[in-house]
Amino acid sequence: MNPKRVAGIDLKRFENSEEVYYIFRNDESGEYYRFSEPEEFIWGKLDGDHTTESIVEIVNERFGDLTVESLEEYLKGLESNGLIEGDYYRSKYPDEENLMKNAGDRFSDLLSIKFPMVHPDDLCDSMYKRVGWLMSKWMAPIYVVLIVVALVIFVQNYSTFTSAETIRVWDSGYLGVIVLFAISIPMMIIHEFSHALACKKFNRHVWEMGFMLYLIQPCLYCDTSDAWFCEKKSERIFVSFAGPFFTLIMSCGLILIWEFVSLSPLALITVQRLVYFNLLSVLLGFNPLILMDGYYMFMDLLDAPNLRTESFGFLRKVFLIPLNTLRGRDLGFGKYTKKERTAYSIYGGIAGVITGIILIYSISIYVVMWDVLKGFVMGIVM
Repeated sequence: MNPKRVAGIDLKRFENSEEVYYIFRNDESGEYYRFSEPEEFIWGKLDGDHTTESIVEIVNERFGDLTVESLEEYLKGLESNGLIEGDYYRSKYPDEENLMKNAGDRFSDLLSIKFPMVHPDDLCDSMYKRVGWLMSKWMAPIYVVLIVVALVIFVQNYSTFTSAETIRVWDSGYLGVIVLFAISIPMMIIHEFSHALACKKFNRHVWEMGFMLYLIQPCLYCDTSDAWFCEKKSERIFVSFAGPFFTLIMSCGLILIWEFVSLSPLALITVQRLVYFNLLSVLLGFNPLILMDGYYMFMDLLDAPNLRTESFGFLRKVFLIPLNTLRGRDLGFGKYTKKERTAYSIYGGIAGVITGIILIYSISIYVVMWDVLKGFVMGIVM
């Protein structure tokens, strides 16, 4: 078999103190990928003229320690992502693993459904020229003072900001969550534009913005995946950090308004709800166990691309051990180091449990919403 890479993909070389690596974007799918130096070397040989055996021989002359079996396992992954032509290697997946993988992919798709709305690249260019100074290092002392003062006020009035009156609506915590979400939409838009402007700070593109359902909860999203082409790790982390950070700054500003401005009772409770919801969203956003800003910061900090996907893929293989041991099938554990096995097991296990808990809570909100709506309709009819 002579594997051949798809056309039209250009790799960009990066180098740090520890390694050389390559980033590229598949324009057809919009996905970004990262190759190590040996992977880039293999990629260069996928021209349709080399067999897997000849590629192994060439690679071993330069890097060593590659077998035909491990190369084919690697090529299966490339083929699954549409990076090499045909489906020869996917047909060699064990049936049970292929079925579980496809079921897992479909389930993941259902938990993260995107509805693209705008392509804001030009708008973000224009906005950055006007408000980009908000992301300059000269603003840092002002932000520090604002955060310290606001959090002192919040701690002193913690019982008020977290009172039942703030959180509950019609004596329902679930309805309170719905109202909190509705009144926070403008701040959510600013959150997403913070990511976009951070991307522009480093001269990268913002491909799209829109609405999505993540864990069946409505939210907004901003595609800043072009940040993968940022020269420094710190720049990529800043792009992910900008959203929750400026949400925190907006919350601190609202706390100062609540403290020092005379507000009507309705305005007062609305500000309390905004502060509560947005501080909660900041904490949730920094959580590395779900696909939010904290995950991408954590992934970049560890230099572990696709950590969540790799972890769940490893656990999928673990679940298939008993069945495939009986059938004498090799699931390809040889490609994982001991450190990777430990990391993927711990991260994948905890992330799966946390994701399940959030999903159950989300479903419970929809159940309550249905009961309230049904009661409202019945009240009108009766």
